Amino acid sequence: MHTTTSATPSALIQPTPHRGSRTQVMPCTSAGGPTTIAILLNAARMLSAAACLLAFCTAATPAVEIDIPEYNVQVEAVASPSGIVLTWNPYGYATQVEICRKELGSATWGAPIATLPGDALTYTDPSAVTGTPYEYQLTRRTSLTLHEMWQPFAQYGYVCGSIRRSVIDRRGTMILLVDQTMADPLAAELAQLRKDLIGDGWTVIPLEVSRTAAVTEVRALIKATCDATPGGVKSLFIFGHVPVPRSGTMAYDGHNDNAVAMGTDGYYADLDGVWTDATADNSANTENDYHLLGNNVPGDGRFDQDRIPDKTVELEYGRVDFHDLSWFHPISEVELLRNYLNKEHDYRQGMRQLPMRGQYVDFLEMRLGNPVAVSGIRAIGSVCGYDNMEMVWGLPNPAGQKMYTPFSFAGIDNCVFTSHEFRNDIPVDFYMAFGSGFLNWDTPHNWLRSSIAGKHYGVAAMSGGWPYAYVHPLALGGSFGESARLTQNNDQSEYTVWSYWGKTGPFYAHARHFGLMGDPTLRLFNVVPPAAVSIAQNAGSHPALSWAASPQASEGYLVYRSANPNGPFARVTPSMISGTSWSDASVSSGTWCYQVKAVMLQATAGGTFLNASQAITTSITLGGAQQNIPPVVDAGADQATMAPATTVTVSGAASDSDGSIVTIAWSQLSGAPAAIQSPGSPVTTIAGLGVGTSVFRLIATDNLGAMAWDDVQVTVSAAANAAPIAQAGMDLAIVLPSAASLAGAGSDDGLPNPPGALSHAWTQLGGPGSVAFADAGAAHTTATFPSAGTYTLRLSVGDGALSGSDDLVITVAPAPAPAPTIGDALGF
Repeated sequence: MHTTTSATPSALIQPTPHRGSRTQVMPCTSAGGPTTIAILLNAARMLSAAACLLAFCTAATPAVEIDIPEYNVQVEAVASPSGIVLTWNPYGYATQVEICRKELGSATWGAPIATLPGDALTYTDPSAVTGTPYEYQLTRRTSLTLHEMWQPFAQYGYVCGSIRRSVIDRRGTMILLVDQTMADPLAAELAQLRKDLIGDGWTVIPLEVSRTAAVTEVRALIKATCDATPGGVKSLFIFGHVPVPRSGTMAYDGHNDNAVAMGTDGYYADLDGVWTDATADNSANTENDYHLLGNNVPGDGRFDQDRIPDKTVELEYGRVDFHDLSWFHPISEVELLRNYLNKEHDYRQGMRQLPMRGQYVDFLEMRLGNPVAVSGIRAIGSVCGYDNMEMVWGLPNPAGQKMYTPFSFAGIDNCVFTSHEFRNDIPVDFYMAFGSGFLNWDTPHNWLRSSIAGKHYGVAAMSGGWPYAYVHPLALGGSFGESARLTQNNDQSEYTVWSYWGKTGPFYAHARHFGLMGDPTLRLFNVVPPAAVSIAQNAGSHPALSWAASPQASEGYLVYRSANPNGPFARVTPSMISGTSWSDASVSSGTWCYQVKAVMLQATAGGTFLNASQAITTSITLGGAQQNIPPVVDAGADQATMAPATTVTVSGAASDSDGSIVTIAWSQLSGAPAAIQSPGSPVTTIAGLGVGTSVFRLIATDNLGAMAWDDVQVTVSAAANAAPIAQAGMDLAIVLPSAASLAGAGSDDGLPNPPGALSHAWTQLGGPGSVAFADAGAAHTTATFPSAGTYTLRLSVGDGALSGSDDLVITVAPAPAPAPTIGDALGF
């Protein structure tokens, strides 16, 4: 399991506090009467639509002090013995606070449960029922008027709240829609994905489609599957380059080069809307070839609608599609998809748990006309808490400090960081983004798709801003798909961004360009599951299970059972199991599959909920059958090596006395992350080992589902420091008064580090006089000599701990006698 790591923002990531941050917005005046309040965006270009979104005022209106989080009540929830306690930030213009509540997922709010004075900052809901998840809406009325009609300004805040929300046993039925070209090369990884989905409580319906199929055919297949499924389908996971529906001509950001038919996966999730291809025609637009999507004209297979026709998508949905992702060339599409599935599996297993905090970028400044960062601020605050949020000035580059956070939002116009930076593996799990070109996800260089294509991090990315996003259900274990559907289906009857000027947000409700990249069933908080499970028939002919403990099972374990390995599974333990074994006395014959999940109490800005891990699964056949004997596993002898040799080969073995071994799996339990080259083979190479001890586990499963495991330790010692090697150079012979040119050198193994650098020193060992060095601390220098003779010099090279030396001999001849002159020859 990976250790949670945090990092201090570097100079490139400058945190900005949120509660209480303010900026002065001054009204402009002109001779022409009412004038626009000028809001300067940090971006190089403003939205062309910005002018119509800015407030108007008269010259007599005084300066208004605007909170940075102006458009959002920063509300959080805490579970307490007295109920759910809501707290929020103060606001000087507040006159009244209204609180509404509904059960999570209900359609309407109903009447307020409390009406408080404007200076109230907390409220306790004593009627909250333990185990039930709620949503709260805070409406803060203000005395602030920003329109010539003097209509009051209202702020809204949304948060979930629960006291020990109950474990979610069954999550529903989902369609796994796979690009046929990826089915064979990724068969093993897709099988693991289906197993993980079943282990998370889903019933999985796998479908395959050709990447050249018509989108109408794909939608018909999805709809027919939903209609034929008892209880319906809840979620749609689009994997690979499944045909992309495109629709509309609206430029969501005001730029004509985005006035194109954009990728619209909402078409697949809308089971009963009427989509047409008869009226949209932007053939006169000559600015759209930058995004390579082309014009939308009648009869071209691209739809007319800019918004979901009936304003509702029935399915939660998400896409993982790395087709022609140019920033990651030459990595193939297959390998990018393979990496995502392996990364998702590790993520579900709790192998990489980042600190609960979020960071956002706001180069649209969240001012009166463009408060798009409300999506990010509300999202981060309602899940991680507002004290765990900071504003940064751009994602880090390779030389900067990385972000270690599950949450990041970017509200950007002319973006200052680009898709290729995700090759640097930025430690962020979930992104939201808004900006020019960001949401055109079906382009080679797209930011949203790139954000989930990194090696280890990034599992989901959602468009946010227009429409404004609502993801507070993540705080109580909701999925990314749940929040995406809630956002796309939202209108003013359920969630409001703000209200003033006689109007309300959100902009672009039900917009076709909204999308989620990533597996829609994933959640933000994951628990480390039990390590392995074994099963046997006990003396009473009942299944007896045992497993290795999870380090996060603070509440205990739950066991589920099904007659079908594909589920659905039903819980058979009505209460938590505190130990690591359990017997099922209710069955004594037949074939049964079992799941075991670890459960922890998760605390977030939405209260607390019982968070269940992925399941580990096993099976058994009872009723007169011989008791299955688990496999025998040997992970091999412990090993030791010394850096820089950080690659070893582990040789494991597994056997089964009464059956056969069907799966072998290596995994890493502890130590710095290393790369297991062939995790499904008993003999494999492990590369990239860090200094210290790492533990690896080999798990074998037999044909009846029994599992056994063995561990091996690999210890990597730091390399021993070797003394530097000095080279003083060849012996020399010079004639006075010439100086000797010394060309010394030193080589080293780089240890210790620090200092990681060598020092040089010239000294004299012998000779008839004192030698003068131009720079005795430089390898290359000159030496002058007072008289003729033989001199011995030494070059010493040190690495901070050890040193080496080498000597050279310089023979100095006296200066030659002056040549005789003509005068000398004539005796003058």
